[in-house]
Amino acid sequence: NGSRAEVWSADISSAGVPGKWEAELPLPDPAYFPAAALAGNKIYVSGGYKSGSGVLAGFSYSAIGNDGTLGAWTSAGTLPAPLYAHSLTLLPGRFLIAGGKDGASARSEVWSCALDAGAYPGACSAYTPLPSPRYGHKAAAAANRLYVIGGNNGSAAQPQVFTSSVPASGTAPWEAAAPLPAARQFVAAEVIGPRLNVFGGSGPSGASNAVYAAALRGT
Repeated sequence: NGSRAEVWSADISSAGVPGKWEAELPLPDPAYFPAAALAGNKIYVSGGYKSGSGVLAGFSYSAIGNDGTLGAWTSAGTLPAPLYAHSLTLLPGRFLIAGGKDGASARSEVWSCALDAGAYPGACSAYTPLPSPRYGHKAAAAANRLYVIGGNNGSAAQPQVFTSSVPASGTAPWEAAAPLPAARQFVAAEVIGPRLNVFGGSGPSGASNAVYAAALRGT
């Protein structure tokens, strides 16, 4: 048991149906609760917790081939700090890394990492911290706005949704959006058209099969 390094992929048909799962090249380190994001033709994986070693700060990418398979994993440097259960989200011209846990505590720091023309991250700079520490949250982007959804503040699952209108450079404040109907951590979330959809997760009563949706402003 413990952390794993396997990576799996499946072709998606024109009808949106996934095919057979096939093994890809494994991650550089086995880890659970890493964060991943797609930028250009590269998939990036960051941080995570490695059984027997602790919290990781690695930041690696794999180039996606013309046939959709992944190439060798290559280091893109390190995160500003070791983190797991954080979020890594692509916005125009940059990644935003939000929250997470450092092993002992939930974190509120947010980092902005500029991307060059080849979608490679450069140095990361501090962005406005979250209003409250979060790990096990989900982040989603729509246009230039980032949403941080639910998560755990270090004590319990939370319902709050924070949002920031991310400028082309510099920082912007966080605002409180409409909260989830119930406290949730480790949810899945996707922007589908003009709506933000949140799936499952866990709360004070355990695992949940609830699905929530909300209309997004300005989309």
